[in-house]
Amino acid sequence: MMRRSFVVSVLIIGMFFLVSVGSAFFFTIKSYREVKGFQFDAAKTSAQYALLVAKPLDECTLHAVASLHLWRVALTSIEDAALVSTQLKIYLPLALETDPHASVTAQELHTSLAHLTQDLNQIEATGEHSFIYQHFLLPTITTQLHSKKISEIASQISTLSDHFLSGKHRYVVLFQNSDELRATGGFIGSYAIIEFNNGAVSELNIQDIYEADGQFSGFVEAPHGVKEYLSSGKGLRLPDANWQPDF
Repeated sequence: MMRRSFVVSVLIIGMFFLVSVGSAFFFTIKSYREVKGFQFDAAKTSAQYALLVAKPLDECTLHAVASLHLWRVALTSIEDAALVSTQLKIYLPLALETDPHASVTAQELHTSLAHLTQDLNQIEATGEHSFIYQHFLLPTITTQLHSKKISEIASQISTLSDHFLSGKHRYVVLFQNSDELRATGGFIGSYAIIEFNNGAVSELNIQDIYEADGQFSGFVEAPHGVKEYLSSGKGLRLPDANWQPDF
């Protein structure tokens, strides 16, 4: 009788385990699809359900099973991506309105992006030891990222985060008219000078390109094409400076 009860208990536990793992896989796939659809809040909820199984399994195996650890880290990265999405929605309006409170949100966003880049780097490092990742996931990821490595994406995120959300930085943004083709995309009709101070926009100044051009009194020999058709004998001026892609 006791033996029969033991077998039944094992069967029940086994069925519960299979149902739990199956449900976790279901929510993992669901979360992945929601991320692809930019439904980050829904993806976070699905990832949290999947983590209820993935996290204990990873801890029980002491992170020794690469595929299990990769599963957990990937789900954590979805949680972090959802947090970044939420913080961006708060930060962008504040930054565009030059609200000084934007710097506080910017630092929170900077921290979240750092966590996300750590997750991405860990995914690639753990994936090197995972059979499932190497043979089933990596080919798809490589195609979707156009042959870029996940670590490259993480590095780019980190660089952008440092340049916009931390420290003091000054940028020139060119507004180009694609109806008048130039090498970089179009005629430069106007430009903006934007200064970031710890993520807060401390300066936003938009000017017509001829404002700056009028302050230049020198002469630069115009290249072929500009000289014959656009310069009117005045040489290369600022509005046509992007006649070549490297200017």
